[in-house]
Amino acid sequence: MFGFFLKKSFCDFWDNLLYCFFCNTFLLIGGAAVILGMSSLANAPALSESLQMITSIGLSVIGTFVVVMFYVNLNRHAKEIAFYKAPSLKETFQGIGSNWKEALVLIVMIIAIVLIVLVGIPFYLHMGSLFGLFLASMLFWAVFITILAMQWFLPLRAQLDDPVLKSVRKSFLLFFDNPGFTLGMFLYTLVLTVLSVFLVGLMPSFMGLLVEWNVALKLRMYKYDWIEEHPEVPLKEVKNHLNWYDLLEYDRDTIGPRTLKSFLFPWK
Repeated sequence: MFGFFLKKSFCDFWDNLLYCFFCNTFLLIGGAAVILGMSSLANAPALSESLQMITSIGLSVIGTFVVVMFYVNLNRHAKEIAFYKAPSLKETFQGIGSNWKEALVLIVMIIAIVLIVLVGIPFYLHMGSLFGLFLASMLFWAVFITILAMQWFLPLRAQLDDPVLKSVRKSFLLFFDNPGFTLGMFLYTLVLTVLSVFLVGLMPSFMGLLVEWNVALKLRMYKYDWIEEHPEVPLKEVKNHLNWYDLLEYDRDTIGPRTLKSFLFPWK
């Protein structure tokens, strides 16, 4: 099943290569322009040094929040790609403001993770005791599990449209129910991230990750649909009864065999 997940993620992204390239480029240029522009406004000579610092931080936070809202908005179009729909450039910029809750959750979690990694874990390690080492290790695993689980957050918001906090809770439930698959997703995410850095953030970058995560949830939901259709099967025995080959039949037929021409000319 994981092999097909990799294939579908790559094919879905490649089939929408031009659209994803546009979104990545716009997000990079727009994000840099917003953040740098607001920071430069704060450096006006008329402001005192302390006020410049406060204004710079405040405007940078606002700019970052706007950029994250746009990124979250792209998640809706990544979901369309995962479901074999062609996103519209016209709709790319619609409804950005409605994503403020997801953006807030992501920013809060990122800040919390950074503080724990840079402040919390070193603090307990410097205690120089087994108890401090224990607390530091607990924080490390809490951060690691949170990072793994939050891969499900944006796809859950796009595909199930549950309340934000409920989506956060479901993200952790999905992780604990699918730890191996989630870890595999994370390793694939690292590969895409390294590749994105090498390609200056243009490919596969932001859209590549969103498509990957949405494809993962789409395919994994077949498991839970099967469980609902077969309530007589105990949850502990579900793994022994699942036939992923049959569950993925529609997606296999939709993607079909791929030729070199289809990869070189995905827009045809």
